[in-house]
Amino acid sequence: MRCSALCGILVATLLAGPTIGQEASPPLPLRWADVVHRLDALPELHEAGLRTLAAEAGVDAAGQVPNPEVEATLGRGMPRDNGTGGLEWGLGLTIPLDWLGPRGAQIRAARSEADASRQDAREVRRQVLGRLATLYWKVAFDQHLVATLMETEAQVARLSAMIRLRVEKGEARPTELPRIETEVERVRIDLGRARSESRADLRKLAMVLGLPADPPLKVDADTTESPAPSGQDEARRRVAGSHPRLAAAQARILGRTAEVSAERARRIPSISVGGYFNRELDQDAAGGLVQFRLPVWNWNTGGIRRAEALRMASQQGAETDARDLLAETDATWERCTQGRESAARFDTEILPRAEAASRAVERGFELGEMSLIDVLDARRVLLDVRKERIDSGLRARTDCTALAVLTGEIDDAK
Repeated sequence: MRCSALCGILVATLLAGPTIGQEASPPLPLRWADVVHRLDALPELHEAGLRTLAAEAGVDAAGQVPNPEVEATLGRGMPRDNGTGGLEWGLGLTIPLDWLGPRGAQIRAARSEADASRQDAREVRRQVLGRLATLYWKVAFDQHLVATLMETEAQVARLSAMIRLRVEKGEARPTELPRIETEVERVRIDLGRARSESRADLRKLAMVLGLPADPPLKVDADTTESPAPSGQDEARRRVAGSHPRLAAAQARILGRTAEVSAERARRIPSISVGGYFNRELDQDAAGGLVQFRLPVWNWNTGGIRRAEALRMASQQGAETDARDLLAETDATWERCTQGRESAARFDTEILPRAEAASRAVERGFELGEMSLIDVLDARRVLLDVRKERIDSGLRARTDCTALAVLTGEIDDAK
């Protein structure tokens, strides 16, 4: 497995390690293009590619001509009269021709299965891209949450220092100090939890990509806004017209149809041609032969019914897949659109108001017009709003990524 330039830099950095008197190197940026660059090295895609190769080899196998059959006999002739005995032997060559009838249909069936396998590989690639994108954006929003909590911790710590100074000067009640110190610890607990989850998600992403387990990485992504999806009708059109699962289902229907033709062709009387040479005690004999296998008792009715039932089952399965995918597209489009609207409302309406209210309460506290309880309540409301904005942005990204997987936009997403 080849290692990308990013992986090479990571390995060199880890082997070198920080030297005495030097600070640790800053985390390397991990962009979405870096994730896509390592996609083809993942075992899941290798597996899908090998299955496609196996299906393509099946086309060659279906077109192969059976080998001729050679028959040899050896015996001792023992005449009943006073004649002399001796060895007798014979050779025969038979070329079966019963493969000529179903051969064309079998090749068509194998080609259809190869086409279906290629479509399966496309769907696997989309699904892997979707899972990686979901995890990638989860790490990005984890980092956003950590940064938000770090900022909140610094602000609450400054407020705690100010209150401590006021208490020492006798300008504030002593009971205010444990309240603000409790708030500092609560924020630090949230920060520690967020950092732990961020490290775990980043480690998981690195392991999936085949990078070192504890990479000095930082996802370089914009979490402010999800890209706008295409219209609902356009999304339905793209899914109905180009989804790999539907294309694979149609290919398998063609394959089942060809299998019906192959089973019908087996009702034709089969023929084998050949020749022989026999050396006997009193003569040599040579000649040709033609063998016929006549469909007297077995007209392959069971095989034909089986193939036709499988073809109809494939047609019904394709119809089920189409309905399920279109229903999933509609639901995912709704979730993506609503999620983007919710995130936008947080940015334009909710978050600015919460920030303005928090600044006003803090200003009033500095002027002695507000209590510490008012300040803590305002900060908690602001922190909750920021957390909800991050959660809303992550949900919107996740739902829009799922929509991109369905429509195929994930294939060229930046």
